Amino acid sequence: MNGTSDDGSSDNKAPTLDNVSFSTTNVNTSKASTRWIDVSFNNLTDDISGIANASITYQSPSGNNYVSAYASVEAPEVLSKSTLIDEMQFSEYAESGNWTFNYMYVSDKEGNSKTYFRNDLDNVPPDITVVNGTSDDGSSD
Repeated sequence: MNGTSDDGSSDNKAPTLDNVSFSTTNVNTSKASTRWIDVSFNNLTDDISGIANASITYQSPSGNNYVSAYASVEAPEVLSKSTLIDEMQFSEYAESGNWTFNYMYVSDKEGNSKTYFRNDLDNVPPDITVVNGTSDDGSSD
C-alpha cells in the first residue's frame, strides 16, 4: 500500500476512535471464567489506508503491572468499523483493587497512529475493579 488515494491525496492522519466499552468492569480472579473482559473499540474511522489496530492498557493499583487488549483488522482498506472487539485477561494472582486506564492506541495501514492518554480524553474509560479470590494459603475462597 502506498498511502495515496485514487485522488492523489496522501494518508497522514491516524484513525479516530469514538469510545471504548467493556462487558464488565468487575473482575474476580478466583475462576478462569471470571478473569476475562470483552473490550469493544467503537466507531473506528480512517480516511484512506484503512484501520490496522486499536489497543487499550490498564495499570495495576501499585503501578507495577499492566494488562492490555489489542484488536486488529486483517482485511485491506477497511475505512470504518462500528466495533472491533478483543479480550483483556487478568491473571489468577492479579492485584486486588482499582486498575486504572493508562492509554489507548489506534493506527492505520499506512502506519499513522495516535496515542490517547488520560488528559487527551473528555470521557476517560472507567476503572476496573479486581478482586483476587486467592487466599494467603494458596487455596481459593
